[in-house]
Amino acid sequence: EQLGGFVRTLAQRIAAFPAAGHLAVKDRVNAITLAPAEQFRRDSDDFGQSVRRPETQQLLQAALRHGFQDRQAELALGRLLGDLAHR
Repeated sequence: EQLGGFVRTLAQRIAAFPAAGHLAVKDRVNAITLAPAEQFRRDSDDFGQSVRRPETQQLLQAALRHGFQDRQAELALGRLLGDLAHR
């Protein structure tokens, strides 16, 4: 509840700043934190290749057999991955 009030107040303060300031800050944040599009494409291609590897497929199948897709596994992801690594 307290966080919600803080966020609303902060959002209202930010909204009161000039639009040009919003654009300038957004541009700088994006320049600092976003990789160029070609790097996203490369990472996507690398991921696609790694997922097709037999050892990755085996690990994914084992994870699914052990409940990887449910909420409890998501909350205990570190433990689940550690358990799978030792199989």
